[in-house]
Amino acid sequence: MITDFIKKAFKSKSLIGVRTIELSWGESIIGFVSEIFDDQFIVNEIDEYGEFTNNTTIPYCNIVNMDFEDRYQKRLLLLVNYKSYLDTENPITISHIDSSIENHFNLLIEQNILATFFLDEDDYVTGILLKFNDTNILIQSIGNEGDDDGLSIYQRKKIVSLRYNSKEELRMSILYNHRLDLY
Repeated sequence: MITDFIKKAFKSKSLIGVRTIELSWGESIIGFVSEIFDDQFIVNEIDEYGEFTNNTTIPYCNIVNMDFEDRYQKRLLLLVNYKSYLDTENPITISHIDSSIENHFNLLIEQNILATFFLDEDDYVTGILLKFNDTNILIQSIGNEGDDDGLSIYQRKKIVSLRYNSKEELRMSILYNHRLDLY
């Protein structure tokens, strides 16, 4: 059954996820099958941005489980297809928040740019800025997998830095803009 599964993934150029005995629970090798042999196969691995990282040889006897066409893999395939968009990364980070932040806020709203608002070192929200005034900001919050996480209001004075156009925001933006295609 395993070899049939691998052959199907190879033929259809579909992503697969493979957990082997060497990996911790919850870890998988995800990629495209590039070669098949009698006792092993090779996977062109991709990372969370849809970029190829390396080739991994997997002996059939080391397979614990395999996944095919799951939700995470569908997201990765979308990122592979939009890799050229991710290559436009030009991160902007504003770490000193003052009145000039309004220029960035206006740009984010006008161009519907997804941004990350840092409230301290470990607390942040990512989303699309909808409105702002002297005391608050209104954000359409976006989850890590591009899901709509509803509206959130934050006090402006709590924002310690702002980042947009990084690979992470671009990745989330692709997933958010295509979220309806994934279900």
